[in-house]
Amino acid sequence: MRPGGARRAVVSVAFAAAVSVGLAGCGGGSKPTDAATATSCPELMTRAGRVLDGIVRGLGSKDAEALRAANPDDPFGALTAPFAAFEQRAAELGCDRAELRRLACESYKGVRPQGPAAEQYLARVTESCR
Repeated sequence: MRPGGARRAVVSVAFAAAVSVGLAGCGGGSKPTDAATATSCPELMTRAGRVLDGIVRGLGSKDAEALRAANPDDPFGALTAPFAAFEQRAAELGCDRAELRRLACESYKGVRPQGPAAEQYLARVTESCR
């Protein structure tokens, strides 16, 4: 793979997952995933769970080494970018950090990784749930 190719692949996976999850909120009857329109802390964390599920599904059966090759210092950095909007919205809503953690852990329970990269990413995201 050319220099930078692995990083572009990881960013592409993160972007594709975020876009596919985001587009899920566009059709009639689908469940929204955007942080900006959430009106409560529980709703916000439910949406964050949907985004996480989309990212994990986007990783599929990919190997974790591709993520490390792209960015050895922070292999999952590009995959956490979509959550900045959730942090901002949580602050706007005045959500309590402990409540957010509890709600997030609840919303992440149904996420099932399919490969090594997804398993490691999910373990990192849900570390505070243990």
